[in-house]
Parts: sequence; structure tokens; C-alpha cells
Amino acid sequence: HLLLLRSKNIRGAELMLDFHAAMYGGRYSEAVKAAERMALLSSTSQMFDVKIFVDAQLCRSLALMEAGEFEGARDLLEATFEVAFRSGLRGECLRGLLLSGKLYLAIGEAQSALPYVLSALRQSEKMGMELVRMEAVLSLAHIWHALHQGPKALSLLRRHWGGFDKGSLELRARANLLMALLIDKNDKGSLGGKKEKRSGAGARVKGGGEMVLVHLEAAREAAARAGHTQILMEAQWLLAVTCARCGKREQRDTHAAELNHLLRSKERHGAIGLQG
Repeated sequence: HLLLLRSKNIRGAELMLDFHAAMYGGRYSEAVKAAERMALLSSTSQMFDVKIFVDAQLCRSLALMEAGEFEGARDLLEATFEVAFRSGLRGECLRGLLLSGKLYLAIGEAQSALPYVLSALRQSEKMGMELVRMEAVLSLAHIWHALHQGPKALSLLRRHWGGFDKGSLELRARANLLMALLIDKNDKGSLGGKKEKRSGAGARVKGGGEMVLVHLEAAREAAARAGHTQILMEAQWLLAVTCARCGKREQRDTHAAELNHLLRSKERHGAIGLQG
């Protein structure tokens, strides 16, 4: 029995690696299949493992959402949350709440996303779930930005910035991308003119556009280390655009060339989405 359990855990870890590799590369059909195989592990022994099942369904919901299959993702999330709630899986319930918030944000309903993300944030603070808490902070900042409250989003990120150091490379990459965008949009004159010097995350410096580039470079590095092609392409594109606006032509050309290389590589590996 112990050997069977160990084998199941090893196989589950392998499938989770497959899932993340597919997600990071934008191969969402592969990610869905990996999540479906994870779900099958929940019933490979005499006892049904509800935690494995819920984890797998949450992964599958995320893949569907990233592929733009919003209705399927929503239906699956609702069913999975009910199972997690009835089973007393509090951590998985929080992840379900957070994913629901991200789903509403993805379909352009930021106001509807707000109660889900706020609930996940408050409960994760009470339960000491630091990683979920920082994901909720980032999602909340995205919501404030979507609701045209950029200064509020920027202030939120700056207050909690140190917490992102404990998160995954993907989380750090996403946080730096949003920080760069918020500085650019909400620190007046960030891409030109002199600014007062200040320390800390998103600090204003002389030629505030430099801080935009600092955060974009941090996002690029974290995405590259994680092997997250989707975020890496976004970071390279934003770096090329920002360097062009700052008059840094050589750096612009370098980032543009790297982006083209990534795009060609993706084309060779097939299209993204559920057809890929």
C-alpha cells in the first residue's frame, strides 16, 4: 500500500510538471490533458483521494480559462469549489475563490471579480497562506487597474512588494510586469523629465522611465528562468516598445530580435489554444 501511495505521488508530481510546462509554453490542450490524467490518479486505489481530484480540476479550470474557454472554466470551477467546500479543503477553497476572481477579470468583469479576490485575500491572511495571499494581492492590483484606479493599484503593490520575493518565478514575473505598467501610467512623466529620488519598489528616479525598464527586465529574467514563454514574449515586446520611447534604439533592436526569435520558435511548435 505504501509503495502504491509513493508511486501515485511520484506520478502526480510528474504530471504537475507536465501541466506547468504546457501552460508556460501556451500549449493549453496539453495542459488540459495533463490535468485530466491527474484527476484519474484520484481513483487509482481503493479509496477516492478528493484532494488530488480537486487539485487536478483547479488546474484544468486554469488551462481552460487561459485558452479562452471561459464558460467551461466557470462551470468546472463552480463544481470543484462545491466538492472542496463539502470536503473541508480550506486551502483549495481559497484557490477556487481566487481563480473565480481571475476568471471574471479575464472576461472584463472586474467589479464582479472583486468580492472573490477580497475574500481570498482576507482568508489567506487569517490562515497564514502567504503564497495565496500574494497572488490575491496581485489580482487585486489588476482589478484596481481595470477599474481605472491606477494609483490605488500602484500603492497596493508598493506596500506588499517584499512579499513577492517569497513567491514563484511566475508570480514575480507577473508582478514586475504590472508594476512597470502602473509606473508608466500613473507616475506622471515616468518616461521623461526629472523626478525626485525615492527608494523602494517602483521608486521615482531621474528619468522615471528607467524604473519601468528595471521592472520589465526583472519580469523578463524571472520568466526566462521559469521557462514561461508567454510572459517572456510579453516582457520582450514591452521592453522593445519602452526602449523605443526612451530613445534607446540599440536595446530596442535587441529586444525586438529576441521577440522575433521566440515567435518563430512558437510557430515551429504549433499554435496555442485548445487546438494546439
